Amino acid sequence: MKFKKQGPSFSLYEFKGWMSKQQDLSHSFNKPEEEPHEYVGEQAYAKVSKSKFLSKINSSKSRNLDDVLDEFFEEGGTVTEVNGKNILIEVSCGVFSIPRFCVKIKKSQ
Repeated sequence: MKFKKQGPSFSLYEFKGWMSKQQDLSHSFNKPEEEPHEYVGEQAYAKVSKSKFLSKINSSKSRNLDDVLDEFFEEGGTVTEVNGKNILIEVSCGVFSIPRFCVKIKKSQ
């Protein structure tokens, strides 16, 4: 007797729905999203290389982008605004906008 290889009896979407209803595992699938305004005022540090960072920068309101990036990579910066998936970061010599995935935000407790 040969057995046929069967796929799962339900989809990944259905599985996630079932898991979210389980008492002891529901916290894994029902995590509340962090509010973007929680990031304002927090310290941000580079999470990607400088070359990747340069390719992802959206705009700069500073005279010298090199000085701004050097300072950010050495000391980090402060999040001043969150706009969707982009954040505005301020350092002492300027301001720039970058996608959130490029930075690590250290929350103060």
